[in-house]
Amino acid sequence: MPYLGNTPASRFTSMDKQTITGDGGTDYTLDHAVGSEQEIEVFVNNVRQEPSVAYTVSGTDLTMTGNVASTDDFYVVFQGKAQQSVTHPTNSALQATSGTFSGALSATTGTFSGATSSTDLTLSGGLYVGGTGSANYLDDYEEGTWTPVLVGGTTTTYTSQIGRYTKIGQLVHVYFDLHINAVGNGSTNTVGGLPFATVNNDALAVSYWSGLVVSPYFISFQMGGSGALSVGTTSGTPNITNGIGIFGNSSRIIASGSYRTSA
Repeated sequence: MPYLGNTPASRFTSMDKQTITGDGGTDYTLDHAVGSEQEIEVFVNNVRQEPSVAYTVSGTDLTMTGNVASTDDFYVVFQGKAQQSVTHPTNSALQATSGTFSGALSATTGTFSGATSSTDLTLSGGLYVGGTGSANYLDDYEEGTWTPVLVGGTTTTYTSQIGRYTKIGQLVHVYFDLHINAVGNGSTNTVGGLPFATVNNDALAVSYWSGLVVSPYFISFQMGGSGALSVGTTSGTPNITNGIGIFGNSSRIIASGSYRTSA
């Protein structure tokens, strides 16, 4: 059917029924406040009562003209609640392929007993997980790529530079595979280019190396202000050497691990 103006919004219709047990009197309380007698249908023994004649209402107060016994089949249908609205009924499931919330999204309680999935979900604020305290507040998630480099290496050339990261709150998990062609003036012990600033002393584990300028007995990376600093030993010793020089031409190293950031 043709129409003028904007396309009508999809609307929801909700009706409600209240069964009342008569107490031999005339005064009863409705579950929902109404504005007039015409907003409800009152039935006694399945006979509809005439508004304003057989009954009157004021808010939630229902006054019958005659007494209603406990043996009477007495119920009310809320016609006013059948008024159409674009507001989604609170007791019905919401299904959508996408959604935009312009205001706050909140719930007193919420339980998902089955699987919950979403193609895309965007939160402009944070999310409380497992509690409502500050320790349960997750306000950041990010994943992407980064480019590992030798610190200061303006003339360094590379065969390949692969870096990936996942950031959850202040915890950053990184992976890198750095294959150097020529060191040039680059650092022989520090990998830079990290996706986020580091907090000192977190460590990355090394899973592979080749072509290093030393034969390490053990090697890993310590996170610091300028990047990932190589630490290790070339023999079995009680101490680890900080800043051990490992990189040379054709060196390759693969490492991964998590570190903290203040970002």
